[in-house]
Amino acid sequence: MKPLASCLLLVVTACGPRSSNSTGGTCSVVADVQTLGSDLSIASASPFLVPAPTHKIYDTGSEIAFFDPAAGATVGLSKAGQILAVPKGTPGAVRVVYEPIGQTLIDLTSAGGELLVMQTASRTLTPGSSVATVEIYSLGAATPMRIAEAPMGTTWSILFSRFIFADPSNIFIQATVTDNATSAETQQIIRIQRGGGGAQTSLVSKPSFGLSNAQKAGDYIYFTSKQGFGAIYRVATNASAPGTETRLTSATGGVDDDAKCLVPYFDTSGIYCLRVLQLVKLDPLAMNPTVLRDDATLTPSPPNPGRVGLIDGDRVYLMVSASNTKAWPLQRITTSGGAAIDIACDRRIVQGITADSAHVYWVERAKSDARAAIYRAPR
Repeated sequence: MKPLASCLLLVVTACGPRSSNSTGGTCSVVADVQTLGSDLSIASASPFLVPAPTHKIYDTGSEIAFFDPAAGATVGLSKAGQILAVPKGTPGAVRVVYEPIGQTLIDLTSAGGELLVMQTASRTLTPGSSVATVEIYSLGAATPMRIAEAPMGTTWSILFSRFIFADPSNIFIQATVTDNATSAETQQIIRIQRGGGGAQTSLVSKPSFGLSNAQKAGDYIYFTSKQGFGAIYRVATNASAPGTETRLTSATGGVDDDAKCLVPYFDTSGIYCLRVLQLVKLDPLAMNPTVLRDDATLTPSPPNPGRVGLIDGDRVYLMVSASNTKAWPLQRITTSGGAAIDIACDRRIVQGITADSAHVYWVERAKSDARAAIYRAPR
């Protein structure tokens, strides 16, 4: 591959974005690429436990907040993890927003700018006997406040629990729930009410490892039936009990287990799937597949297939996890496809994207074993 047009990582460059050619083999130089924070130890997330839209980088208004699970004090065999933030404007120092004491952070989300975290906890079962579980804290006040935990008699797995979505009224989580009396495990989608006693409602309950990729889109929570891929289902966010989910399949044009909708991104505009080297868009009922991008037709070809990292209005930002030796532009297309627009040239391993009205922000590693940085560029 020929060297890409120069977009320096640590300084501002001045030049204008334009469309890539149809092969994706060239890249335009992009104005105002800035490094907001660097030398970060952000660990790679498992593609089977975390869906394509990252849950680790958020716009809080004046800052970009993110979760670094490899930072902080040593707790047992791992790190406690830290919630960090950098200013959105002029590059500045990385600020530690939160680090648990004696426990380990699991996940981060934002509810209208209010940061929420999942972290490990220990629950006593009988005198001298305890079990690990998960608790949810709000970082919206000066002192972190615990706002939710598993009901008595159950625990949430510290390995297989994460946020789906949160707003000021409700928190939606995906959790492996253990009945402490029988040790039976189920994988559930749970709605937790903010205020009013914090009532919890299980919307979906499946056998262990029976659901994955849960994401909110409009008035539904979408999910797949297996870890990483599988049949697509959806359940209404206001469902009152398990068993009301709908499997989105049909004999013509639908998605079934064999279709393997890899790392799906669910949006009100449709369902975006990786199928081998193609990015395919389905309608919200998992019908009428349309190929938005076919990497097999690009010359040179991307190092890895381009998956959806963020949908913001009609803009689809693609994440291509480039290799240690091969770069690729950070690009966007529209929800109807079309020519790719270069956002930033010569990118490597992009792990998460967010955006505001003026800029797009992303986490990136120069190499798989390198430390990460936060960048921004005009959207």
